[in-house]
Amino acid sequence: MTVESKSTSATPRFEFLLEELYAVLSKTFKAIGNMPAEDLATHAIIAIADHLGGQEVYLPRGDRLRLALRNKAILAAYQEKEPLWKLARQHGLSVERIRQIVKKR
Repeated sequence: MTVESKSTSATPRFEFLLEELYAVLSKTFKAIGNMPAEDLATHAIIAIADHLGGQEVYLPRGDRLRLALRNKAILAAYQEKEPLWKLARQHGLSVERIRQIVKKR
C-alpha cells in the first residue's frame, strides 16, 4: 500500500508518511542502541530505503513539516485532556486557534 492510498482530503498524505517514518526510525534506533551520529545516520537511511525504496514520496519544506508536527503534538496533548488555555500558552497560539486545530482532526 502506498502512502498516497491512505490519505484523506482532510489529512495531507505526508502526515501518514511522517507517522510511518517515525515508527520505522524509532524501531531502528531502539534496536541499535547508542552509537556515533554517523552510524545512526547510516542506519536511518538504510531503514528508510528498506521501508520506502522504489516509491516516490513527498516531504514538505521545513516550515510546513514543523507546523504539521506541532499540530500533531497539540492534538495528542488535547486527547490526553490538556486544557486548551495551557496548550495555547505552550505553543504561543490563541485558544481559538487551538480549537481550530483540534476540530480539524
